[in-house]
Amino acid sequence: MQKRTSDDSKTRLRLRWFAIISAAFVISLPLAKYYVPTSGWSVLAGALLLTAAFSLGADYLFRRQEAHLTQRMQADASPEWGVILNGIPVGRITDAQYAEIRRTVLRNGRIAFEQLGNIIQTGLAAAAKALSNLPLILVWTLLFATVTFPEDLVSLVQEIQRASVREILAFLRDLAPLAIALSGAAMGLLALLGYDFGYRDCYREAVDRMVRQHCKVAAVGTLHLIRADFIRECP
Repeated sequence: MQKRTSDDSKTRLRLRWFAIISAAFVISLPLAKYYVPTSGWSVLAGALLLTAAFSLGADYLFRRQEAHLTQRMQADASPEWGVILNGIPVGRITDAQYAEIRRTVLRNGRIAFEQLGNIIQTGLAAAAKALSNLPLILVWTLLFATVTFPEDLVSLVQEIQRASVREILAFLRDLAPLAIALSGAAMGLLALLGYDFGYRDCYREAVDRMVRQHCKVAAVGTLHLIRADFIRECP
């Protein structure tokens, strides 16, 4: 039984590593494609170097968090938290038990893959939203340029009319970072206003589910942990 538990733990850690590397590569490839001046193997080498750097950094953060949770699990004096579900007390849990639940979830590679998939889905939703709003963003940008820099805008239009197709394509390629930055700023503003693009905190959901199981509660909802004296909320 103990060997099986150890094998399951190793499998979850391998899955987590695979999820970390996959996420790092997805992030690194477009960065290398954009910043590496040449193409082909140079881009791939740059992407692999960035992937290694991101993966090691993420693994360091994971291990640091695990060490912190392990210290809380092994602490001599473990405070007790009251479990509040939808504003109603449903049970209690010690800090050591809560730290163990969080460490178990953190080591679960399947949850890492679930979170990675949700992040990709969120990114695609944000990109689709940005593309749908890009014409509107460009119209407002042109209106702003017309009011602020009318002479420069007229000169730019005249140059575009005289330019060849290749020069226009090069201009659009140079304009792409600005369009991406404007779209990113618009998406950031929407996120600040509460638009989540379908994002879910899969780690938090898993922790809440295990805490409800600890308290033998089947109901779902907003869960909080509060010190047993109900003074301050658990971090």
